[in-house]
Amino acid sequence: MSANKQLIQSIKTECGNAILEELYTRIFPKVKAYIRNHSGSSDDAFDIFQDAVVILCRYIRTGRYDEDKDVDGFLFTICRNLWINKAKRDKKQIIQTEGIEIADPYDFTNDILTPEKERYLQCIIQKLGNKCFKLLQYSVYHHKTNSEICQLMKFATENSVKTQKYKCKQKLMEIMEAHPALQEVLD
Repeated sequence: MSANKQLIQSIKTECGNAILEELYTRIFPKVKAYIRNHSGSSDDAFDIFQDAVVILCRYIRTGRYDEDKDVDGFLFTICRNLWINKAKRDKKQIIQTEGIEIADPYDFTNDILTPEKERYLQCIIQKLGNKCFKLLQYSVYHHKTNSEICQLMKFATENSVKTQKYKCKQKLMEIMEAHPALQEVLD
């Protein structure tokens, strides 16, 4: 019997400490990393993981779980979906990064603002407009919520922030597409 099937069988009969410990050891670090990389905290990850384990046990015990599926992947997917739903409720911005590789260790030399990069950034800010630049800066670099941005920038509603943020992102993408040299210098 495979380890996956043994785990499923153990959950069917009991969902004790040994099983929970195994799930926490195997899967929780991945879930924690995912949630922390998507605007969450370690506490958020712990809460989400606990909820997901309860859901997994319920699925297995009620016979709704397909035993041919990998438990690790299934549990991670539950966690990811719970987090996305929680973030939507909390109005946090989740950026999907599946498929993107991040080099390790990070090379900070690309972050140094040379005079040439500064000139190009000033050009982008001028074309984008100060209000759009400030809004995107609050959203992307300072991780402010729409509610916080609404107060800081004196918007009428959070929906106004959301709409304006979308328009600003579109405008920035148009500027970058129209001026490929800007993108090359900033990369």
